[in-house]
Amino acid sequence: MAIAPPERKSNRSAKLSWRASFLLGTAILGVVGAVYTVSALIVMSSFATLERQKTELNLNQASDALLRDLESLGATAEDYATWDDTYAYVQGDNPDYVSINLGKATFSNLGLNILALTNSDRTLIYGAAYNRTTGQLTDLPSPLQTYFRQQPALLNHATLGSRHAGFIVLSETPVLLVSQPIVMSDGSGPVGGSVVLGRYLNSDEINRLTRLTKIAIDIYPLQSRLLPTDVQRASRALSQKQDSQKQDSQKQDIVIKALDSDTIAGYQLLDDIEGNPSLLLRITVPRDIYQQSIASIKLLSVAFLLAGTVFGVIIWLLTKKLVGHITERDRMEQALQQETALRQSEAKYREKAQELEQTLHELQSAQTQLVQSEKMSSLGQLVAGIAHEINNPVSFISGNITYADEYWRSVTNLLRLYQTHCPTPAADVAEHMVGMNLDFITEDFEKILISMKTGAERIRQLVLSLRNFARLDESDMKFVDIHEGIENTLTMLQHQLNGEANRAKIEIIKEYSHLPVVECYPGQLNQVILYLLSNAIDALEDGIGDQIAPANGEWIAPTIRICTQVLDQHQVEIRIADNGRGIPESL
Repeated sequence: MAIAPPERKSNRSAKLSWRASFLLGTAILGVVGAVYTVSALIVMSSFATLERQKTELNLNQASDALLRDLESLGATAEDYATWDDTYAYVQGDNPDYVSINLGKATFSNLGLNILALTNSDRTLIYGAAYNRTTGQLTDLPSPLQTYFRQQPALLNHATLGSRHAGFIVLSETPVLLVSQPIVMSDGSGPVGGSVVLGRYLNSDEINRLTRLTKIAIDIYPLQSRLLPTDVQRASRALSQKQDSQKQDSQKQDIVIKALDSDTIAGYQLLDDIEGNPSLLLRITVPRDIYQQSIASIKLLSVAFLLAGTVFGVIIWLLTKKLVGHITERDRMEQALQQETALRQSEAKYREKAQELEQTLHELQSAQTQLVQSEKMSSLGQLVAGIAHEINNPVSFISGNITYADEYWRSVTNLLRLYQTHCPTPAADVAEHMVGMNLDFITEDFEKILISMKTGAERIRQLVLSLRNFARLDESDMKFVDIHEGIENTLTMLQHQLNGEANRAKIEIIKEYSHLPVVECYPGQLNQVILYLLSNAIDALEDGIGDQIAPANGEWIAPTIRICTQVLDQHQVEIRIADNGRGIPESL
């Protein structure tokens, strides 16, 4: 049998190791390349979406700036249209209105380029244009006068609150225009005419909007023949989108287009005052997000390259050690199997021991309960026997007191008849009557009978309360009256509640709710109530004489408050509280 030399085995292992390393390296490079490609696409797509959203936001801000400019112009027009002086002027009653109120300063301060006033017949009675660069007032431009004649709806206001506002294009110059009906200052009519205010969207106004929004804004009339190439393409794209989106009025007609690697532009069509597309709004912003995405891709590629290299080295080292670990693994698996079998046996024995311990605990608990039940049953029989033995003589005493009372009343009546018919008895009888004080005995004996009857009734009530309280011979749950159990317990504790020479009487305040009968163990429940009341009495006896009201210095009477209430259809609540000092926090 031939045995391979150690060197040959080593070379074979080395070749096998290098082959495995080559295959693993190729697989790692493929996985890293695929993950990098997917990650790069996701990153680029995310940044492109973020860049488009930012551009749309800037485009909306620029559009909102134009609308705010139009709203500001509308507010100025409303001020003039609801001015009594303006109303009087268009009615022909205020000839000095123009010279006083419509000078160059008015146009300059309000940022106006056009102001026109018409009467109720839509006849132009005043019109002027202001050049904000030269500061000169001129007549209303003829294209605008022509526009007024061609578009009479601009000067037609069917209601007092009517308003026409929007854009128009005059000689390739965009103009913000607002037309407002002229009414009285209180808003009443009839409509006296129209006031028309306008502001050129020239380079100065656009530069002002650019500074205001910090966004590069450009506005181009669509009819202009000198539109930039990108604006012409965007105009055609927006026109096509408008045609395809006529069914969906909620969609916004915008186009986002990257001009180069450093700049991206957003385009939006603006309708004129008649609702026709007439202007194209363009904003240009730097492509900061795009530059960040390029930098992120570069960092991602470096990170993946480093991660792939490190991962490859780790896999190569792990592969190198794999062969050596296989034998050790087999040996450890066999040892682990033996150890697992031992642990399973140990776990089974431990589980059996726990079951035996639990069974022993349950037996001990059952034994304790059985002993306690026997004790309680014996105590219940003892209490019932004592109560029966006490109740028999008390019944004899209570029953005979009635007859003794009747006999005493008969004897008393006989003595009174004898005294009536024999007022002068014999000397020895009279002497004996004086010595025994018959009148006192007659009066006091009746009190003695009443006391004996009260005492016998008291003993009978105590025996009844004791029997009702104990119920120790009743091991089953029964439906009982909670209030009856409380009253029986209070009867048993009455001697502790009554005041004596060295302590005050304890007052019982009962706040009973209407309780249904409750299914419970009556004897055990009565014991709990007895313990709580006894503790409250002890607390009050320890604190009597030590409680003083902080308000007026008067002594506080010892009080126990017993409250009952229904919590829900399955629970009732018994609360017992006293006004004792309580347990100190130190204990």
